[in-house]
Amino acid sequence: MRKPFLNAIILGLGTCFLAAGNPAQEVSKAVKDLKSPDLLVVRAAIRKLGELSKVPNVHSAVKPLTKILNQEGRPFDSYTRTLAERSLGLIAREAAGKSGLKIMTPIVETLFNDSSDFVKVGASEALAIAGYSLFLDPLEISAKTDPSPVVREASSRAFVILANSTGESSVMRSLSTSASSPSGSPSAAMVTPAGQSPCLSDDMYLWMKNHLILFNPQLNLEELRCPANPPVSQ
Repeated sequence: MRKPFLNAIILGLGTCFLAAGNPAQEVSKAVKDLKSPDLLVVRAAIRKLGELSKVPNVHSAVKPLTKILNQEGRPFDSYTRTLAERSLGLIAREAAGKSGLKIMTPIVETLFNDSSDFVKVGASEALAIAGYSLFLDPLEISAKTDPSPVVREASSRAFVILANSTGESSVMRSLSTSASSPSGSPSAAMVTPAGQSPCLSDDMYLWMKNHLILFNPQLNLEELRCPANPPVSQ
């Protein structure tokens, strides 16, 4: 006859294996774990929900993740809040149209209003992850006006990634229109050689290569760099 504690262990293992084989149940378990008093459990659940962003019932996690971001009900450290931002960005990326934009609205507000520079950096990265071109404007504003150089650089990086991923790389030239361009970036972000599309000047290419950490594997700065020998206009 099995002892009670052995039965409990076997039952617990069975539940884990069942959840692991069913994405919808994994979502439900992760959402439940968001309420755990153990911060490590909460963080693991947040990451898991990001991994499950394509599962239909993951939208049940949006509200509790937003509460963590906004510290509703209990305080959370900046790192945990940035994890929530990233998972929300991943969920929004898989959502359709207005639904995804609604998910990201609190993150846009965080980008401008939060007291933590770390959380603002996370907001910039989450907006790039979500992939909506409408977020180019708030990222550009943050890149030009945020008091923190760390936030300005993060927003600039996110702006470049998002502009590239949405097929609007030409808007990168707008980053050079402000005297307060981030981290001393070159004044001429993009140039237009005769007969060519807008491209990165050598100075801007080198600045981006040396200052930006690009998390998007599809972003290739080499492809945006001006040709070595552009045609000369007659």
